[in-house]
Amino acid sequence: MSNKENLKGLDEYKESLEIYRNLAEENPNVYLPDVALTLCYLANSYAMIATKQLQDFKNTHQDKEFYIQYLNDLASFGQDFSSNIELSIKYLNEAAEVLSKCNNKPFIEKEALNIETISAILKVLQNEYQKLFI
Repeated sequence: MSNKENLKGLDEYKESLEIYRNLAEENPNVYLPDVALTLCYLANSYAMIATKQLQDFKNTHQDKEFYIQYLNDLASFGQDFSSNIELSIKYLNEAAEVLSKCNNKPFIEKEALNIETISAILKVLQNEYQKLFI
């Protein structure tokens, strides 16, 4: 998936989130699960973008022969990567908060597993990022 497609997908999720939040204000029992699910999709999307960024960076810099260029690229990459990780964490935390307000127990249990999975992915990404400095 290209960056353009990723950004379009993010925009669509954000638009859906706004719609679901408005609907949830009037009917929370029906629409809070949709809010939580959309937040999980956003968190996962940002985590996947960060995953691709990390893979692309590693593939581009397999040997550190040009160390100065590597450090410059690492600094630039780090800003974008960190931003995507932070957004993923933001949406993930918000999803957990919204999920705590839902009444549908099977849905809550399923989405709690999704939140745990995305959290695990983020921890792996953060560890892999730290390894770039070693």
